[in-house]
Amino acid sequence: MPRQQRPIQTSCEGRICLAMASYRNNPKQLVRALAAAYDVPKSTLQRRLYGTKARLEIVSVNRKLSPIKEQSLVQWILELDRRGFPPHIIDVRRMARLVNKQNKTGF
Repeated sequence: MPRQQRPIQTSCEGRICLAMASYRNNPKQLVRALAAAYDVPKSTLQRRLYGTKARLEIVSVNRKLSPIKEQSLVQWILELDRRGFPPHIIDVRRMARLVNKQNKTGF
């Protein structure tokens, strides 16, 4: 599951998007002046203008489950909870391995 964003990060991300939109409307503006006006780090704004994505937008290559597999695992846990069975950690791990293995074998 994606990490929960802190409100501070979300507002900073919004300010970065606004600064980028302002730059696209008028490319003659200085990045330093835009960064100061929108209260965002100049280096971050510069990297974003060159096309670097935010960390939250990048899918980690170290994840064992894809977002779709992860969502199916969450649905399974919620279904267990709805039926009154507590999802134990060992059962969740087994199910995660099963979900991951099924896709590799072509099920």
